[in-house]
Amino acid sequence: MSMLKVGEIYDRVESYFDRHSEQLFILKAVVLVMVLKLLEDILYLWWFTILLLAPLFVFLLLRIMSVHQGKNMLQVIRENLTLIPAPYLDRDEKSPVLPCVTYLLILANVLVFYTVMPFLEEDTLWNLFFVPQDLYFINTLVAQVANIFLHADGWHLWGNMAFLWAMGTVLEKRIGPGWLFGLYMATGCASNLLFLFADFLVTGFLSPSLGASGAISGLMGVYAVRCYFKTMVFPFPIFGLFSFFLPLHLKVRMNALVVVGLFFWADLSSGIDQALGVISSNVGYAAHLGGMIVGALLAYGINLSDQALQEKRLFTARQAFGGQEWLGDDVGEKAIREYLQQDEANPEALILLARKLSQYSTSEEGRELYQKAIDLQIKTNITEALSYYREYFNKYLRPLRQDLQVRMAVIAEKEGDDDFAARTLVPCNI
Repeated sequence: MSMLKVGEIYDRVESYFDRHSEQLFILKAVVLVMVLKLLEDILYLWWFTILLLAPLFVFLLLRIMSVHQGKNMLQVIRENLTLIPAPYLDRDEKSPVLPCVTYLLILANVLVFYTVMPFLEEDTLWNLFFVPQDLYFINTLVAQVANIFLHADGWHLWGNMAFLWAMGTVLEKRIGPGWLFGLYMATGCASNLLFLFADFLVTGFLSPSLGASGAISGLMGVYAVRCYFKTMVFPFPIFGLFSFFLPLHLKVRMNALVVVGLFFWADLSSGIDQALGVISSNVGYAAHLGGMIVGALLAYGINLSDQALQEKRLFTARQAFGGQEWLGDDVGEKAIREYLQQDEANPEALILLARKLSQYSTSEEGRELYQKAIDLQIKTNITEALSYYREYFNKYLRPLRQDLQVRMAVIAEKEGDDDFAARTLVPCNI
């Protein structure tokens, strides 16, 4: 193949990924997961030493960070150590709405484990596993749902609840409580059926199962689609082999898609080993895999990937205009314009582009964007709308369109700033 032909193929690939940046992002994440798994296999024999010496490694790392960042050791420890044993989103935006469904699901699982399961007869409990001991139609339907709220022991319960908290609270504020509950139940039931099918193929029997792992894996699949570009904290046990007694973890920050990909790969490799008889385990790896796959497919089916791309564009613009070293203003402007092509009614996106266009000099497009943002913000947050208006007036020293100008003057007066209200009406000759 000639160099000219290779160059043409490269140009086509580069052009394609320029138009589909999210696919390039996913491809890079997949490659990174493969590299990490390869390194894990290569360094497998070293894991015991790494875990044994983990406290020393972490202390040296934190000391280096302290010197490099000019912070005292205590501050660095607070910023980089956590007691949370499950991966969670790093520095997510706060939501004014509590993730009630997530908390209720956690409460339901805890209450069932501590106040219901200890008092059930053994035969009754076995009929709540999936598949139930007595294979009747009603029993099977009840067990399909009930087993999602049952757990084998405290470690099983609280491990699952840590992941449910980490995934559920992030997803609920993005997709809403109804969708979260629906996806939790749908992926939980689907994972039951897929585990049953896989187990029957391998063993020829219908083995009973229980636990919320399949449903939570389903949320991980949804998470991989809806939050693929976000950064997660992956907790590394700093006391290595003694972390059972001292559960303190180093915050290792990784892309969310990489974290979910590593869990998927771990379940896949362990599931294959389990099916081949290489390992013996009571963990339902097939349920985890089935839940993740179904969760991802359902997330794509309800267009959560489009929502994720829009959030990524807004996030990129914030980062670029906020002065991140690795992003230029042109990257931020491209991202925010792509966002506005899909959603022209987002005040934050409008104001970001308006500020960019008005950074060094005024422009008619910037002025129009300010007006749109102010007009939309009045309907939801008057205080924020007034803040936008002050910003606009100080830059442009020109009136908005007359009806909007009068409304903002009235708002300024109601907020107790009579002087600003009077000054804004002067240019209108009202």
